[in-house]
Amino acid sequence: MELDEIREAESKSDKDIRRILLYCCGAGGLGAFIVFLRPFLSRGPGISLSFVAYQATNSLFWALGMMGLGFLLGFLFGIPKVLQSTALTGPGKAQSAARENVQNISSRLKVNTNLEEISDWLTKLLVGATLTQLVRLPHALKTFATFVAGNDSSNEQSFAASVIIYFSVTGFLSGYLVTRTYFTVVFGRADNTN
Repeated sequence: MELDEIREAESKSDKDIRRILLYCCGAGGLGAFIVFLRPFLSRGPGISLSFVAYQATNSLFWALGMMGLGFLLGFLFGIPKVLQSTALTGPGKAQSAARENVQNISSRLKVNTNLEEISDWLTKLLVGATLTQLVRLPHALKTFATFVAGNDSSNEQSFAASVIIYFSVTGFLSGYLVTRTYFTVVFGRADNTN
């Protein structure tokens, strides 16, 4: 009975992971398609096709860069905590657990939590810095959108800003969800084999 429950839980976990990966690929792919297609649809008279292809490729690379940055931040926010010790109650349990730990100390390895600690530190730093600089965010977004757009056209700037926001948020959600579902399972399996 216990083996069937484990298999059923793994099956549900695999389905969840597939759904999340489908979301990540679908949202990223749809956005990338629109970003790539837009310069071709808004091509004016006298503009060469090679220049439009350059614009489309450039926009696509910016979109993928924003998605990668968002994914990295989502990964950092989604790294699971590793429990190094268990809480014990009662003096008898604590003494027997201490003896067992002394016996197993040479055969067990502790999980390296450097990535988790860095993730916690960066998460706190990013949230704190963002909250203190929230009033400057619209101006910073407009400045960055102007840089990405490559010109002062308000139409191009608004499209660049939407690409920045859409792909950053999509990347963040993708990174967070993939880390919380897939990487948590992988980390758990790796810890159980030690």
